[in-house]
Amino acid sequence: MPSKQGQGTCTMQQVFEECHKTVYVHNKLLSKLKDIYESTEDKKEFHSELIKYLMYSMVVLKREPAVERTLEFVAKFAVSFADETNENSKNEDNINKDDKEDNVLMALFNFFLESHGANSTAVRFRCCQMINKLLNQMGDDAQIDDDLFDRIYDNMLVRLRDKKASVRVQAVTALARLQDPSDKECPVIKAYMYMMGSDPNPDVRYAIMSCIAPSAQTLPVILKRTRDVKDGVRKLAFVVLAEKIHIKALRIQQRVTILKDGLNDRSEAVRNACSTKLLQAWLHSFEGNVIDLLDALDVENSSDVAEQALKSIFKSVPAAELVQNFDLLNDQHVITDEQLSCESAMYWRCLCQYIKSLGAVQEEKLEKLLPTLSQYSDYAQGYMEKIKQSEENLELTLKQEFIAQQLLLLAKVLDLSDEVGRKRLDKLVHDMLVSPDIPASLVKLLLDCFNKIHSDADQRIIKIAEIIADIKEPMTEIDVPVDEKEKRLNQVKLAGVRVELNQLRDELENCITHQDFNKAAEVKQRVEELEQSKASLIEALQPSSQQTSTEKNDPATLTKCLTIASEMLLELSTNGLNPTLRTMAETLIIPGIQNEDPLVRNLAVKCLGLCCQLCKNFAKEYLLLLMQVSQVDQETIRVEALKAIFDLMLTFGFETFTADEDEKNDETNNEDGNESKDSDEMERSVAKETNEKKTANSILTILTTLLDNESSEIRTVAAEGLAKLLISGRIVSSKLISRLVILWYNPITEEDTRLRHCLGLFLPLYAFSAKSHQECISEAFLPTLRTLFNAPIFSPLAKINENNVADLLVTLTNHANLQQNKDKQNDGTEDCSVHEGLAIKLCNEILSDCEAPGVRTLCKTLTLLEISASNQTMVKDLQTMVAQMIQAIEEKNAKRLVEKFQQQLTQLEGKVDQGNTEEENDRNEDNEDENDEKELEEDEVGDEEAKNENGCDGDIQVDREEARTLTESTEDKVTDIQDTANAVSKKNITASATRKTRKTVSVAKTVIEKNDDVPAETPTKRETRGRGKSTTGKSKDTQKKSVLSTPVTRGRKAKKVDVDDNSDLESDVFVTPATSTRRITRSSQSHAKGKSSQAAMVDDDSVLGSSKRSTRKSQRQGEAKAKLAQLLSDSDSPAEDSPIVVKRVTRRNKPVTSKNNKQ
Repeated sequence: MPSKQGQGTCTMQQVFEECHKTVYVHNKLLSKLKDIYESTEDKKEFHSELIKYLMYSMVVLKREPAVERTLEFVAKFAVSFADETNENSKNEDNINKDDKEDNVLMALFNFFLESHGANSTAVRFRCCQMINKLLNQMGDDAQIDDDLFDRIYDNMLVRLRDKKASVRVQAVTALARLQDPSDKECPVIKAYMYMMGSDPNPDVRYAIMSCIAPSAQTLPVILKRTRDVKDGVRKLAFVVLAEKIHIKALRIQQRVTILKDGLNDRSEAVRNACSTKLLQAWLHSFEGNVIDLLDALDVENSSDVAEQALKSIFKSVPAAELVQNFDLLNDQHVITDEQLSCESAMYWRCLCQYIKSLGAVQEEKLEKLLPTLSQYSDYAQGYMEKIKQSEENLELTLKQEFIAQQLLLLAKVLDLSDEVGRKRLDKLVHDMLVSPDIPASLVKLLLDCFNKIHSDADQRIIKIAEIIADIKEPMTEIDVPVDEKEKRLNQVKLAGVRVELNQLRDELENCITHQDFNKAAEVKQRVEELEQSKASLIEALQPSSQQTSTEKNDPATLTKCLTIASEMLLELSTNGLNPTLRTMAETLIIPGIQNEDPLVRNLAVKCLGLCCQLCKNFAKEYLLLLMQVSQVDQETIRVEALKAIFDLMLTFGFETFTADEDEKNDETNNEDGNESKDSDEMERSVAKETNEKKTANSILTILTTLLDNESSEIRTVAAEGLAKLLISGRIVSSKLISRLVILWYNPITEEDTRLRHCLGLFLPLYAFSAKSHQECISEAFLPTLRTLFNAPIFSPLAKINENNVADLLVTLTNHANLQQNKDKQNDGTEDCSVHEGLAIKLCNEILSDCEAPGVRTLCKTLTLLEISASNQTMVKDLQTMVAQMIQAIEEKNAKRLVEKFQQQLTQLEGKVDQGNTEEENDRNEDNEDENDEKELEEDEVGDEEAKNENGCDGDIQVDREEARTLTESTEDKVTDIQDTANAVSKKNITASATRKTRKTVSVAKTVIEKNDDVPAETPTKRETRGRGKSTTGKSKDTQKKSVLSTPVTRGRKAKKVDVDDNSDLESDVFVTPATSTRRITRSSQSHAKGKSSQAAMVDDDSVLGSSKRSTRKSQRQGEAKAKLAQLLSDSDSPAEDSPIVVKRVTRRNKPVTSKNNKQ
């Protein structure tokens, strides 16, 4: 360096050596480096030397602390000159060009902007990082030149498209202060918005969420990140919404959606961020008034979300403080009419429920919030009388209904121990149910209160039946007209009485005038008698009224009655229908199915399905009616009927609905007399099985055709019901599995989120629960792929990626994912894989026609299968078939895949050979140990015989070494026997547990014979692919197997039914998936039974073979544990980036924004 330095002057190299050690010396080193800068005559050489030392840190990609401290030091040093330049620029309009060139900040910017496109990832990363640090070190009022502003703008926008995510993150932070929220065409904001929704790396999305400035333009993008796939991004999105966006900037729907997603998130960190950050920020914006916050959430239409929000708020506040702050109650512990609103009623109810959930400790506080049972009944009755349904003021009616709902929910918290109050509440509930002014939305809540009051089910059924009768046939008073003849006679009599009364009154006055009091008394008595006669005659002339019951069949009355009946049936847990329920079904439910009103029919079908659930004979009687409704009625009613049918199949099974014909056969056979019992039983069993097959096939044919229905709701219910039947073991069908897989991938079902969610949960749950299920899926493997291979061009099936479907099916049939297999691996045993048989099927399919469509997919599937090395015969057969395929296949890609599969098989053979060698060595070692033990025993016997022959009576002298050897050998034998006994004991325990598990109640299951072939689609005007074949043909290797279904939890005994699978399960299904399934693999493991790769070397004179074998076994176990521990310890967690502060750098002479871009 050309500067003159004294003897004690510090050099730049020494400064850089010290700055990376600790940040506490940075201020001291900054002054030293400034002295060096001032003492340097040629500033350009100073810049060159500074950059030279800086480049040592820029080539390091890892976030080392020393490197980070060095870069931070250089940024501070460069920005210290920028502050002086900004102060000078305020006083001078023109800046000398040489001053710009001599500026250290400008020199560093120029270097970084010229080097940001380097091939090295580390250099690109550090260039973007340094630009970010330089801009962040500037103050809030910092200004830069227009040329530099544009250069940073352009170059960092290029780095936003870098292939490395770490570089993109630093580019995002570097551009944070260059965005202009007021400019709708700002390229930085546009780039942020695009990358936030399309960048695959979560760190980049996290950085953009930290840096983007909130505005009306960016708000929708920020809201979408609350549903990001990464937990950290979702959490940051809620923090940004809490800190930078006011609640009034959001619509009501947006507020409700944000709270619903945040409070129900699967990540606990996200839920905590929503409850502690966002919800508290919104509450703070309303100055802690919870009622105002509920008003902002529209509790009438989003009561569930509002209730969750209240629970979150309650958890953060002590119970005593909550009770003390609730000042809306009067002396009777109820809310006054002036303050009673939807929000206050809901807050009162939620607060009482929360305090009660805290347990008996908080009972005293609960008493301060609740009235007595009698006071509550009067309060609720007074409010219910105000409810009047009016179409003119619908909003007021809805508010009144919501408040009434909250008051009825509050009744669940009340103490019902007061007998007088309970009777008043019972009368209130009865009157409200009978009242015509009470809307149907309150019926369920009223029945909940009714069930709480009446715990006995039989009494509850009788009382509810009486309530339904009072609603349907209320008592009314009618006027009975009077007969005309009687009326005329009474009128004549009345006229005579009036005349006589007038005469007697005159006579009474004369008697009083003449003071004839005795006669006056007689006249007065006569007048009273005539007055009574007159009153009776007048009453006889009036029309009479009497009370009579009139039946009401209007839709509103029937809807209310059926709603009460359905809610009652849902709560029943009894078996069978008592006379009351049967009468209700015959007089209310069955006629309701024939009603013209669709709402009445829908509720009647629901009630009929619930009644059928309670009684098997009733279900057999009305199943046909439900089947007819599911085919011909409106969509909503068909859906309800389908749900009822699937529930009946799950509860009773298919064989239940063939008992009538079996009983007829039994009666016929009984009448025939004394015939052969054996032949009769065989005929009955054959007839019964045939009948059951026909019934199951007919029902399944009707149900499976609904998978092709145009209505998405009917299609979803049918798929869900069939999936339940499969997973419960009621039916077993590979064709149905194929239909469901294809339906899951069908582009037509892309918008049916519920259908796809249901099938996405069903397939892995079904496949991994039992090996028989995987066998069923393996039989559906080829039919499913043939359907896709031979799909017409215009069909939606042509858009499906066959490789994705094959990957999914391979994953589902992988034995490593079986729960049973995992348990067996823990016991040291392993079952054969379904993939072995599947590999044979795939090879036969390829060899049948090597030029057929989809051969490449089948070859690729072979490489994904996991073949067990223990089955040597299977491996050799596959090798033979693979050799034939290599000769027959001409396509290069397919042949390359087959060769890869051949290499895998060769590796399996090598593992088998190695395992056989190890097993043979161990066997030899065991034989040598046995020979040594036999020789030792023979020597002992020989010594004893020699001693007996010589007649030696003295002490027997035994070699000490032989005695010690014999003792050790005996101890080793005992140890081996104990180990064997422990293993046998564990195995017996496992077998016993398995037997106990299998001793569950057997369930009637329909086993459908499997067929690999799927009938082709037969729409009109169908064109096949150019390279494909006709889809009307069937596979040559059609196989029919009987697959055992798994036990079901429902405890109903029934015979397993063998059903013909010729039903139309494969009608036109246009299928396809929306998502690709990644393949699940596991590391290759040797299945050889050998224990060691080295043969045991035992001397002829040694008898310690057992001891050595035990020692070698323990050594191998120790080495395996050490390797496992070493593998587990080799894990590194990447360091997280420091939080990013949002600032803004403006062009010179432009207004400046603060560091935090808050709205």
